[in-house]
Amino acid sequence: MIKLKPAAVILDINFSGYGVVRSLHGHQIELIAIKPSNSFIPESRSRLVDKLITYSNENELFDLLSDFKYYDQNPILFLNSDYYVEYIASDWQYFKNIFNIILPDNQTIKLLLNKDLFPEFAVRNKILIPKTVTIDHNDNNNSKIENLSFPVVLKPFYRKKNWDNAGLPKVFYCKNLNEFQESYFMAIEVEKELIVQEYIPGDDSDIYFCLVYYDSNSSCKGSFTGKKLRQWPVDTGSTASATISREEFVKSETVRIFDKLKYKGFGSIEYKRHSVNGRFYLMEPTVGRLNQQEFVSTVHGINLPLICYNSLTGLNLPFSKVKHEKTIYIDEWSELKSAIYHIKHKKLTFKHWFLSVKDKKSFRYWNIKDPLVFALSIIRFFGSIVKNYRKI
Repeated sequence: MIKLKPAAVILDINFSGYGVVRSLHGHQIELIAIKPSNSFIPESRSRLVDKLITYSNENELFDLLSDFKYYDQNPILFLNSDYYVEYIASDWQYFKNIFNIILPDNQTIKLLLNKDLFPEFAVRNKILIPKTVTIDHNDNNNSKIENLSFPVVLKPFYRKKNWDNAGLPKVFYCKNLNEFQESYFMAIEVEKELIVQEYIPGDDSDIYFCLVYYDSNSSCKGSFTGKKLRQWPVDTGSTASATISREEFVKSETVRIFDKLKYKGFGSIEYKRHSVNGRFYLMEPTVGRLNQQEFVSTVHGINLPLICYNSLTGLNLPFSKVKHEKTIYIDEWSELKSAIYHIKHKKLTFKHWFLSVKDKKSFRYWNIKDPLVFALSIIRFFGSIVKNYRKI
């Protein structure tokens, strides 16, 4: 008797969500993508998706997720942002009966997402992290940061949708007190709680990460260690290009931390290697969801979404054979802007940039099986240029 395959629900299809779609496509799994109705996302026009569902508010999201209880088999649910992790975790007793999904317990989610709780855990477990303080709109900022040396980075305590909607950068890089004050007044209008963190010196290529998936028995079923080549914006942004890394400490430290927490589900940890002392500082954990650059692991043969799917369903769907030991994962438009910035500021020559991406390449948007996604990404990219030009 042939066992039917449960559907895979991707919430939502932006960024790592599209990586999940590409990782599972070709295995005859029904792929159902969800996204907010008020955003233009090139990935939402993917021909690899069997069904696309949109929602306009949390009530609609709850209703459409509830409709999956009528499926013969509980779908596998993949989450792709902190917002969705907290949303599902907040009503876990309800959603766990509809979807097949593993999440860390609420205590672990709060520990890893709460910028006040995690430093205490780090000290107890000898985890090296940058010096960090929290501030809010009632604080005396100068007194709070007097023990930190500039430069520093400023970011939200919780990065919510309103932060991105306001067009603010992922983090503010502040070289001195004046820049800090300017950034603070912009940020506090959007979020009332903020983080000020010691800046760890080094280039974007000094940033490493380890992506993992743990099963319900807190056993690590798959891991991938990588490093960034460039980010956009430079120094403080998201991945523009990344590849595999053989740095053993990054993997062993990540597994040590997650084992200590008796972790379950998807997770990752990002580190930065200090350019002076050479030590790795834990910069940011990802909890209960896939990381933005997850697809870089799939192209290297560590297909974490498929590992998760097989683990939850008991199936043994085959993995694609890897033809290249090293592949460069590229977010096309972020990489273009980052490369131009580096060349313009004489941090990189065109020749060295070309050599840095000469290996086999895999792109965020470009996929021969899905050309419309790339075409729409071009339109959005040049549309943003025109929009910014008109503001000048």
